[in-house]
Amino acid sequence: MCNDYSIGEVAEILKVTTRTLRHWDDIGLLSPQWRTGGDHRLYTEDDVQRGMDILIYRSVGIELRDIAVLLDAPSSATLARLRAQHEALQKRRADVDAMLYAVERLIEETEMDKNLSPSQKVRNLGDAWPTLQEEAHEKWGDSKEWAASAAAAESMGKKDWEEFSVDHENFAAELVEAANAGVEAGSEEAKEIVDKHRALIALWYPVSRSKQVILARMYCQDPRFDETYRGNAGYLRQLIETQARAEGLDLDNIAWD
Repeated sequence: MCNDYSIGEVAEILKVTTRTLRHWDDIGLLSPQWRTGGDHRLYTEDDVQRGMDILIYRSVGIELRDIAVLLDAPSSATLARLRAQHEALQKRRADVDAMLYAVERLIEETEMDKNLSPSQKVRNLGDAWPTLQEEAHEKWGDSKEWAASAAAAESMGKKDWEEFSVDHENFAAELVEAANAGVEAGSEEAKEIVDKHRALIALWYPVSRSKQVILARMYCQDPRFDETYRGNAGYLRQLIETQARAEGLDLDNIAWD
C-alpha cells in the first residue's frame, strides 16, 4: 500500500520514540488502521495527522487521558476545553515572565559584582516568592533542612543557579517523556527518574526516601508545584511511592526522617 508508514517512520516524523507510539496504541490513543501479515503496525496519513494533533495538545499541557476525549469529541466541547487551557496557559506565561524578569535582575546584579542580601533576592524574585518563602519558613523554619537549604542558596553563584535551572528543566522534560511513553512505576527506568529527583533535592539538604515521599505528596496538594513538573506531579508521586514501597517503607506510616 502506498502512503503507509512503519512505526519507525512515524516515530521519526513525530520526533517521538517507538515506545511512546506503542504506549499510545496500548491505551487506544493512536492505534494504526493496518497491520502487516507479521503483525507489524502500519500507519496511514490520517494516523500520522492524529499523532500530530496529540503532540499539539500535549505541548500545551493537556493530559493524555483528556486528549483521547478531545480528539473524538464534538467541536463545541473541544473548543470549550481549549479555551480553558488557553486561560491557564496565559496565567502560566505571566508567572514565567515574572520569573524571567526576576532572574534577569539577579544576573545583572551578579555581573555588577553586587553582593545581594537575602531581602534583595526576595524582592527580585517577584510577588509570589515572598509568599512561598513565608509558607516554607512557617512549616520548616526551625528545621535543620531549612538551615541547610538557606546555607546552600547563599553559597550559590550565578553559574550554580543556571546549572540548577537547567538540571531542573531537563528533569521536568524527562518526566513528561516518561509519562508519555508509559514508563511503569517500579521499573528500572522509573527508579532512575526517582533517584534523579532525589539527587536534585539533595543539592539543598539530605533527603531520605521517606522525606521524598512526603515531598511528592506535597507537590500534589499545591498546583504551583504541579506546574513546575508540567502537570506530572501525580505521576511523579506514583513513581516515588512505588519505589519506596519496594524498598520496604510503609506508606501509611511515613515520617520525616
